[in-house]
Amino acid sequence: ALFAQILQSLCKYLNLLTASYIEAKCLSQITTKIHRQVFSFSYRCSQRYKTGDLADYVNQCPETIRNQIKNQSDLIADLIVAFVYIVVLIRLLIWNVFFVFIVLFISKYFLNYLSKKIKQISEEVTNIKVKISETIIESFQGIKYFHSSGLINEIDKQLSKKTNSLEKNLRARGRKMEAVLPVLSLIPTLLIASVCLFSAYSIDNGLFLATIATFSITLQRLNNRIILIVTYLTALADNIPRISRLDEIISPVGKEFRRTGGKKIDFKINQISFSKVNFNYSNEDKFKLKDLNFKIK
Repeated sequence: ALFAQILQSLCKYLNLLTASYIEAKCLSQITTKIHRQVFSFSYRCSQRYKTGDLADYVNQCPETIRNQIKNQSDLIADLIVAFVYIVVLIRLLIWNVFFVFIVLFISKYFLNYLSKKIKQISEEVTNIKVKISETIIESFQGIKYFHSSGLINEIDKQLSKKTNSLEKNLRARGRKMEAVLPVLSLIPTLLIASVCLFSAYSIDNGLFLATIATFSITLQRLNNRIILIVTYLTALADNIPRISRLDEIISPVGKEFRRTGGKKIDFKINQISFSKVNFNYSNEDKFKLKDLNFKIK
């Protein structure tokens, strides 16, 4: 038992170390990739992204990569341990296959239900966070203008509206994610009670206590691993919208890139003309500039 515990601790350390190395490599490469990708866009393509949106891509990258690698690594480790517990239960009594199936079926059904809800809420949370980042950075960039134009209260109202929406969605996500532990923890208690009734009539009295004790401990440990597995899968579902955002900015699909190479041509610019220029910070803003015409010489 001591040797097995030492071996388990060593494997856990190697797993964590490997995951941290992979995380460091991916984080370095993806952050650099995002930066290069943005600066390789054509001017017209880059104007589709607001400064706050681009900042959010870079700021969220470390947390997104870290969560994805950590949860995937822990998921694989706990799947292996859970498989060992399933084998022990089946070898203890062939009828335990039925109880293992019940645990897995309930966990899978519960996970499918939660994953859809959490993914939907997480997409809304991610979009709101991006909008909040855009609003804050843009308000800082135009702070002198907002002071002089008296629009500070309007900007504050917009930000408060978005943060209230974020709070509502975070609470909804919390209600879903925190339901995993209480619900799944109840399963082994109900199954152990059922097995006690079943075993009392089918197992010799001399083996009853030993069998029930082994079954209860193994089932409880298996359920603990299943809870961890469901927790990791739920966290991965919660991370899907952020991964999708990284895929969107890195993918070349739908992007227009600036031309590189060629010859540099120097010519004198006498005048720059602007015709029918329109500007506003967002569709909800009351302040707008419309049909401006001017020249710079």
